[in-house]
Amino acid sequence: MWRRQCLSEIRAQPWRNGQGVTRLIAEETTSGAGLQWRLSVADILNDAPFSRFPGWWRYFAILSQGEVALSAKDKSWFHLIKNKNSPIKFSGDEDVLSACSAGGVQALNLMIKDEKDKVKKIDFSFFDKQFSFSGKNKGTQRVFIFPSVGRWVLLRNDSSDMRLLPGEVWSCVVSDNSENILIPQEKESSLFRIIL
Repeated sequence: MWRRQCLSEIRAQPWRNGQGVTRLIAEETTSGAGLQWRLSVADILNDAPFSRFPGWWRYFAILSQGEVALSAKDKSWFHLIKNKNSPIKFSGDEDVLSACSAGGVQALNLMIKDEKDKVKKIDFSFFDKQFSFSGKNKGTQRVFIFPSVGRWVLLRNDSSDMRLLPGEVWSCVVSDNSENILIPQEKESSLFRIIL
């Protein structure tokens, strides 16, 4: 069953380095191994360094209008990211600097623990056209949908239609054969889908 949350109703917490705030969407902890992954939405209001998370991989995308320039402090890479760009991936071991557009941006941040002996499969994708997915033959998966621009309709073959809007996050556990179809309702609509 799909669950809807408004981002504005999720409590904001300060970044580890005090340079911004974040809203925790979900995380997974396993006994003995601790935290395995963490999904959050951050408000980046000023140019600031990112907190370092040694031993983790970070996936980053922009939900709002505006743009962020991310660069490694050692100048080994640089990305200019806008809300219609696919997510980027970088190591939490790196010192990363951000420069954001006037007024700030809202960013989607997924962190995955780097396990040398096992790789967690994830799908962090950008969509601006109709698409579908199901849990068929894939076991239990957690799915998160973040509309970034425009309205969407979610059709599921075992329930009524749902309307999705920017500023919301929709989540569910997919473990059956039910098909989910997402249809944009405006020409410029876009969203991000994460499957863990």
